[in-house]
Amino acid sequence: MGPIAPPIDPRSPVPRYSQLREFLPELIESELAPAARIPAGSADLSDARRLGLPVGAPALELQWTSFVGEQPAEFVVSTYRGDRYEFRVALDAPTRAHPQGGIA
Repeated sequence: MGPIAPPIDPRSPVPRYSQLREFLPELIESELAPAARIPAGSADLSDARRLGLPVGAPALELQWTSFVGEQPAEFVVSTYRGDRYEFRVALDAPTRAHPQGGIA
């Protein structure tokens, strides 16, 4: 069985999706359907040290999963300072094709 995760070098100047394209061109060319959660919380000891915050300070945790069909293709968890970040989301108006609307 081959590797289930592509060999991504986080120190490389080549962007992550360019590295993925070399390893799995069919994945990148397919439609990735993302799902995201951004719960508010407080910085634990580890996050506080990394972000230069006191323990218990406001923090946001971005949890992002990309799917190809039903198969998860990527999972990312990032923690952000609650006092320095703002997330904006564009919402689509409902259409005949997508009567519920959605995130742009």
